[in-house]
Amino acid sequence: MRRRAAFTLIELLVVIAIISLLLAILLPTLSRARQISNRTACLSNLRQLAVAWEYYLEDSEGRFLKGVNTNINYGGMQGAGAQAWGADPASPIDKPLNQYMQVDPIASSGCDVYQCPADAGSDQVRPTHFQFYGTSYEMNTMVVGPTTLQFPPFDPCAPVLVKVNQRLANQALSAEMSETSKLILMGDFGWISALTFWDTQKIEWHKQSCSHNLAFMDGHAKFTRLKEGLNTTDEYTRIPFQDLQSEVVACQQEVACP
Repeated sequence: MRRRAAFTLIELLVVIAIISLLLAILLPTLSRARQISNRTACLSNLRQLAVAWEYYLEDSEGRFLKGVNTNINYGGMQGAGAQAWGADPASPIDKPLNQYMQVDPIASSGCDVYQCPADAGSDQVRPTHFQFYGTSYEMNTMVVGPTTLQFPPFDPCAPVLVKVNQRLANQALSAEMSETSKLILMGDFGWISALTFWDTQKIEWHKQSCSHNLAFMDGHAKFTRLKEGLNTTDEYTRIPFQDLQSEVVACQQEVACP
């Protein structure tokens, strides 16, 4: 009788070892590729939203959207997190930027441009910011948001922030605005917390410490490393008023980013 060809135990162990080695080499590469893909998709979304804001400002004579929660309820779908974001069907929230994205202002679907694929929620927001609030992106509250910002009295830039508050209610596009290529318009949820040294809720979706996708007032978007405690640097600024930039630079204090 002929002997049937077969792998020996040693040969099988060698094959398994080779496959395991290849997986150990390839999996981190695939994970990295997925992270880059998600980040790129987020940046694309932010560029589209920045263009939509340009159209909004044209129609509103340059006046920014103001009001409670407008830094979140500016656009997107109805959020399931609470009534304030649109969870109650009897009290839907109008999201004005949607019309510039060809989406119904009161929508429960079709809002993919507001969703970052890397959105993993946070310790306080589950399952994702997109599902909880209706968007993965939050506005610069000094541009779109309430007319009064809250900050602790021990903030070293408190006197400057008081001046910012005095101007928010009547804010509009003007020659006195900060340089548009540096002024942050919006970004991944958590970017404001990354700047704020007294905010303990740090959210990072892209596996790089203190780094977030941001869209700027001139329409470009960039993955940016933010410096905790610094509202203004050579690369970006959160402060929308050019004449306050030097005061902010003088008072702000950087906290080391891990």
